[in-house]
Amino acid sequence: MTIDRECLLYSIAVILTDQPRLPMEQLARKVGVSRATLHRMFPSREAILLAAQHLAHAVAGRAIEAAQPERGPADEALARLVEKSMPDAALHLLLARNRNETGNDAPENDVRWEPYRQRLLSLFRRGQEAGLFRVDLSAQWMLDAMAALMFAAAEAIRAGRLAPADGVAAVVGMLLDGSRRR
Repeated sequence: MTIDRECLLYSIAVILTDQPRLPMEQLARKVGVSRATLHRMFPSREAILLAAQHLAHAVAGRAIEAAQPERGPADEALARLVEKSMPDAALHLLLARNRNETGNDAPENDVRWEPYRQRLLSLFRRGQEAGLFRVDLSAQWMLDAMAALMFAAAEAIRAGRLAPADGVAAVVGMLLDGSRRR
């Protein structure tokens, strides 16, 4: 039997978001593999988090590429970006929680994310220059707000306070209504 590492990692991310201190044996049982298989794929919790970081980086890149943030009006590009990114929000939520809990925000993570950050900052700046987004808020603040709204939506979906089908519209609506020029 071949185990899809990426699917397994997503399942682990969802479980560890809810139960961050779950022992590896119980984690293996919850994701449907033996403890030996889990240990062979991820020898430690740190290995899981490192693999989750690498996967988050890869899926963020795929989402940004698929959203084509340089194409079309900035508000439409932003909506596409949120739509393409929301399916991976649980993975990013796990990493954000771990970062907050451990204070582990390794510099290499910043370096790896920098090209993506620059593309997204360009999107917000383009929206400002086109008169679509507010100019009294920095592009960095709007990027931070987008990430925070996506985390909040992922958490609300996970907790049953927001229907999964409403997640993208909730984030896009809150973000655009708060960033449009008045």
